Amino acid sequence: MKIYLLFKRIINKPLPNLTKIMIIMGFFLTLVQVNRVGGSVVANALSSIHQLAPAEIGVVIGVMFLSSALVQIPFGIMLDRFGARRMIVGWSSVAIIGTVIFGLAETSSGLTVGRTLIGIGHGASITGVYLLALAWASPERVASVAATTIAVAGALGGMIGTAPLAASIQYVGFTGTFLCLAAVSLVSSILIWFFVDDRPPGARIENTKENSKTAILGLLEVIKDRNLWPIFAMALCFSVPFATIGGLWVGPFLRDIHGMSPTSAGSIIFLMVLCCTQW
Repeated sequence: MKIYLLFKRIINKPLPNLTKIMIIMGFFLTLVQVNRVGGSVVANALSSIHQLAPAEIGVVIGVMFLSSALVQIPFGIMLDRFGARRMIVGWSSVAIIGTVIFGLAETSSGLTVGRTLIGIGHGASITGVYLLALAWASPERVASVAATTIAVAGALGGMIGTAPLAASIQYVGFTGTFLCLAAVSLVSSILIWFFVDDRPPGARIENTKENSKTAILGLLEVIKDRNLWPIFAMALCFSVPFATIGGLWVGPFLRDIHGMSPTSAGSIIFLMVLCCTQW
């Protein structure tokens, strides 16, 4: 109770509601990004600690992104019906359970289950931030508020998921690191539940009757928009190489070919993420 009252005192004033909400969501997204960017560091640990083969490591790291992608359409419908707050907190609990399983697992199947739950649990995170920005920010500020929150949180999480994550795994241990990450993620979910509202008081609630068929048809309309094709191409040219090299391949490469320690390899990955962020 004392911790709750302390958080309430810190968060309630004097910051405006929009600022408070975006700070809390930025904290949450930072932790989400640690899992997304930390794949290369985790790959080193999976090889050295769990003795997994390269193919098994690829499955463990990649299944999180696949599971997150598969839930986007159903989660989009659920976000409209149940609201960002309940969706983010509810599914974040699944990600927290997945993080605990991942930290405690001893086999590739257990690690895969953990990463799958993490991917599913974080599937509503970024879309939820957009919905909150749409509800709380003025129309002309929605894009800038959401983009700033996601960019800053992504940069911070990306940096934490490199050298700091590698150092933590080396000195605290693989299990201890991910149990700590699960505990901090739980704190972020509690903050969202108590201090984030889906919309300002008195705001009008619109009933949406979108179903899965409507969502898929809407997605097809977006894909057919030729004005967006250059953006799709740009995203693929950036995301795929960076996710493959920075998120999986570079850690084992630096360790096996150049003989670097996990913390040294993490420092190189940190510079990669930092340069990418600055660019």
